[in-house]
Amino acid sequence: MIQGQHGGAIVQVGPKPLSLEELRRGSINSAVIGAVEVCPNQVPADVVKRVQEALKSQPDAKTPDAKTPDAKAPAAKSTGKGK
Repeated sequence: MIQGQHGGAIVQVGPKPLSLEELRRGSINSAVIGAVEVCPNQVPADVVKRVQEALKSQPDAKTPDAKTPDAKAPAAKSTGKGK
């Protein structure tokens, strides 16, 4: 989508279009960072440590707190209209 619609460019990253490999690495990194933020207890400790270290080296980056227990998602409400 990013390559097809935007020529591989992401304004927040910079003016240079990204290669398919760079886009893949970025999406994987984003997913891992999200997992550390949302459910750190489910991510291996060495991965959590590496993510925290990488984020500390970034300006204006928020470091996920690995000590925070998993947040419980609110239960889905039934509408009574079947499945």
